[in-house]
Amino acid sequence: MLPAVLAIRFALELTMLGGYFAWGYSVAGGGVVGVLAGTGVAVLVAVVWGVLLSPKARVALHPAVRTGVEVVVFIGAALALSALGYPGWGLVLVVADLAVLAALAALGRSPQDA
Repeated sequence: MLPAVLAIRFALELTMLGGYFAWGYSVAGGGVVGVLAGTGVAVLVAVVWGVLLSPKARVALHPAVRTGVEVVVFIGAALALSALGYPGWGLVLVVADLAVLAALAALGRSPQDA
């Protein structure tokens, strides 16, 4: 069961980054500038994820704070999707992340270890 939960978690992380990219692309008006803006936003979020939330995070956060930061990052992606006209998909993204966090807890795993 854990491998399936981790695969879903990884897919959600990629989807979250895709939502940020799409928002940056849209805000910049598309084209080459949009690709650069979308890439910049996605890379910025990926760096935050890597520093604070990944299993090899450089900054150790209290588990409750870490979970809170993760949820805020996903809510940001949901808001980005809402701004693009996809509020339902944003809600699905946040609910799915919460479900993965709950599944990890039920399996006795910390999100930091996953």
